[in-house]
Amino acid sequence: MSNGSILLADDDQDMVDSLSRWFRRKGYQTTPTYHPMQSLIAVANNRYDVAVIDIGLPDTNGLELLEELVELDLFPVIVLTGRSNPESEIEAYKRGAYKYMIKPVSMDRIEDAVREALLQKVGVSVPTDDGPNVGSRPEGFADVQF
Repeated sequence: MSNGSILLADDDQDMVDSLSRWFRRKGYQTTPTYHPMQSLIAVANNRYDVAVIDIGLPDTNGLELLEELVELDLFPVIVLTGRSNPESEIEAYKRGAYKYMIKPVSMDRIEDAVREALLQKVGVSVPTDDGPNVGSRPEGFADVQF
């Protein structure tokens, strides 16, 4: 059983692949995309519970992708970006971002945002870690931040 399905969109392939591995190890289904058009094609062909996108994408302003995803009204969209200016954040929220997170940010904080978004979404239940590995990270991710 999956904890939820996540669309990941960023032109930084290493970052997307790392996020994808992190979430898969935590029991989520992920679709990594590296270009806005890939993201839109993925949404047309699959069902997602949440998206995590960068707004610094090639060939388009990531805010446009955000707006397109939000207009579909299918899932919450979390913005994960290196843009730390207030104007960008305000614009992202105006266009419907669920949350705006500035890199660098820990994997745990990203997962917390995803879990929060999933809990807000009707019909999605996300179990919490309550075993001996509470708060632990998969091997190789001890201090990773994005």
